[in-house]
Amino acid sequence: MHLGSAAAAVGSAGFALADGIGRPLAGLWSAHWGRRRVMATSYASLAVFQLAAFISGYEHSSAAFIIFAFLSGALSGVNFPLTALTVSDYYGENNNSGMYGTVYAWKSLGGGFAGGIAAMIMTGSVFGGDPFYWVRGFVFGIVLCLLASFVVFFLCKTPTMEQVKRAIAKASGRSIEAVEAEMNA
Repeated sequence: MHLGSAAAAVGSAGFALADGIGRPLAGLWSAHWGRRRVMATSYASLAVFQLAAFISGYEHSSAAFIIFAFLSGALSGVNFPLTALTVSDYYGENNNSGMYGTVYAWKSLGGGFAGGIAAMIMTGSVFGGDPFYWVRGFVFGIVLCLLASFVVFFLCKTPTMEQVKRAIAKASGRSIEAVEAEMNA
């Protein structure tokens, strides 16, 4: 995108820094506005800022590209802790270390596959190549963000008490009546 190596380095570093800063802020924001709303909004906003980063790069505006890369990083980081916290909100599980471990295990597995997929999207080959098709990469990322926002906002609903009881009974191998008795005790 002809932004220069300084813009690429600062944009990448800014993305990573903001990603780390966004994670602790996620809890603060979600305490005030709700986890589901913060997740859906951050995914939708991430799509907007990724589009803005692409346009900035296409227009060769290094400063704007760095700003939008930083904002994209912050919004990207917000969703990792919220994913684990949402499980406890919706299903009552308080084993946060296990939930964070699960999220990060899938992240590492996904990262392994995503490298090849990203190379295919960006260059047309799993092994990479000289030409980069920036439009494909950014459009793919934007579509994923919008899809995630839609799923979180419209499809992720708090389970009913009956659904929670059934889930607990199934997971513990007990009857629904036994779970109800324990919950009412």
